[in-house]
Amino acid sequence: MAYSSFTSIDWSRTKAYCSEVLASPPSIWINLKGVKPQGIVDPGDYDALVTFNIEKLAELKDPRTDKPVINRVYRRNEIFHGPFAHEGADLILDWWSEDSLFSSQPSFPEDTGKPALIIREHRPSEKSEWGGTHRLNGILIARGSGFRSGAEIANARLIDIAPTLLHLLGVPVPEDMDGKVLASAFQPDFLLARPIRSGAASGTSATDRPSGYTDEEAAKVEERLQALGYLE
Repeated sequence: MAYSSFTSIDWSRTKAYCSEVLASPPSIWINLKGVKPQGIVDPGDYDALVTFNIEKLAELKDPRTDKPVINRVYRRNEIFHGPFAHEGADLILDWWSEDSLFSSQPSFPEDTGKPALIIREHRPSEKSEWGGTHRLNGILIARGSGFRSGAEIANARLIDIAPTLLHLLGVPVPEDMDGKVLASAFQPDFLLARPIRSGAASGTSATDRPSGYTDEEAAKVEERLQALGYLE
């Protein structure tokens, strides 16, 4: 099974590719031998190809402002850590820092040759798809007993949400969990009464656990994903 937009790719000539699924971050994978099913890139050429892609992506400019479209390209080891880091993309793009967002059709055969559209100037039609949405920085709002009123929570990160929720539930935060409790969001008295506690490492879990679906249910899920275009 694969994303339907991958069916038009000539893998024998593809060294790097990008998933065009809307929910995915803008990332690039190297079609590496021994890793990808139809990999063509020798492991010895990996670093040079990654560097080449980074340099070429840095050359992309917004035609309106002549500013770089991509603020920075991160290598996988700069973003992902831990036993499953190898499953992450090889290159992660940060191109949402300013206004350089483009919308384009996915790479289906019928869309070949269509130009990229600037979102600000062209609202997408009902049949079109978005090539990019959202910005890197989100909004965090907390309300309830124990939270400071009118306070700014500085330097909050997405990975801080889980340990913060565990603390609110009175659960020790595993020592190997990414992120930290957002202590600045809480009133001092609340933290005194409920100090932040660390717990044992959570470790890793097997990836071959049963899904919980029966064969019939799994077939229905697969059928729905195919109808939505996620699977071929």
